[in-house]
Amino acid sequence: MFFLVVTNVLLSIIFASIVFGLNFYLLWSIFYSKRIPFKSDLILIYVRFAIDVGYNLSVAINKTYYLADIVSKIFVFKNVTLFLLWPTLICATMRVTLVFLISFDRLMASLFPISYHNHRYKISTYHILLIVFCSAFFDQYILFGYCKNVIDVPLECDNFQCSVNQCYQDYWVNHEQVLYYLIGSSSVILFFRLFVWSYFAKTQTSQLISRATQIALLDSIIIFVFNILPLFVYANFSSINFKTVGPLTTVSKNAGSLIESIIICRILLREKVVTAIVVPPNVLIF
Repeated sequence: MFFLVVTNVLLSIIFASIVFGLNFYLLWSIFYSKRIPFKSDLILIYVRFAIDVGYNLSVAINKTYYLADIVSKIFVFKNVTLFLLWPTLICATMRVTLVFLISFDRLMASLFPISYHNHRYKISTYHILLIVFCSAFFDQYILFGYCKNVIDVPLECDNFQCSVNQCYQDYWVNHEQVLYYLIGSSSVILFFRLFVWSYFAKTQTSQLISRATQIALLDSIIIFVFNILPLFVYANFSSINFKTVGPLTTVSKNAGSLIESIIICRILLREKVVTAIVVPPNVLIF
């Protein structure tokens, strides 16, 4: 059991550190070295990279402290578990909200391409980011206002379950389940529209799938495979040993993030050589 827990924690640290490095490299390549060309339609994706940098850095630090706790109790200090978990929860809330908004945005672009391109500019990117930040503030209200959590974590606490009360745990699980359901539903409809509907309709209009749509679909696949199943386990088998399953679910999520980051790097780095392309008028870009 001890070996399994330590292995899970080490893998979480390694995966989170690599994902942190990859996302930081992407931002560096886009905004500083210019190796990857900047595209205005990918601004929300860039924001997601920035959130991933903060999220994975906090996960790596959190798990390092947990590993130090396993090694020796001299490294344990009161309330540190909550203080390290705090930014992780904030970043996770912002990330899942942003992923849903990106998926919904791509869905609207696919279902109503003409109306989307005519009216999308009316909704500023700053308005979308405001929704993302408001979701984080609302999450903090639930944590300290509605659920009345206090910063008084037992010294022996080393995980999410003992850091917050049952009220917030229930909210967190239900919140993620609802957003994952919305993301999944949007992605299924988007996939149907892009591939199944177009195939059976035998449309004469060609389609180009934009980088934003590719990344949105990839995000949804990763969430299906690596996030929903661990969340299902946590929500429906709460009686099992959290010290074992907790780190294991984190490993699963971090492994999914690692795979996704590698694929996104390959997608974006292919564009380092920009060639002018004339798009025919009968081609729709989603």
